[in-house]
Amino acid sequence: MISEQSKERMEKLTKRKYPFILASRVPEKTFIDFTKLSNEEFCGDNGMTIKHLLDNYLGIIYHGTEHLEIELQRLNEEIEQIKKQIEKPSEPKGKKMMDGRIKWERD
Repeated sequence: MISEQSKERMEKLTKRKYPFILASRVPEKTFIDFTKLSNEEFCGDNGMTIKHLLDNYLGIIYHGTEHLEIELQRLNEEIEQIKKQIEKPSEPKGKKMMDGRIKWERD
């Protein structure tokens, strides 16, 4: 049975001119993390926090991937260094003779 106070609250909520979300059955840790994010990044604006989370989920905003971009750049530089080492021409194999000529060895 719904109390009179609950009915009044629901009636108040449904009369609002802007959308609202009522979340229940949220795990405590998730709620604490959400509230912390909302307070720190969005001044307690839960609506903008939800929008931010949804944008990230949908891939619209690539926020928080800076560390991946830095690591990718580091790996690319490392690959370039390895390629340079591989492409470095090796010294020709041969023996220098007493008269200054080089006797080339065959592979």
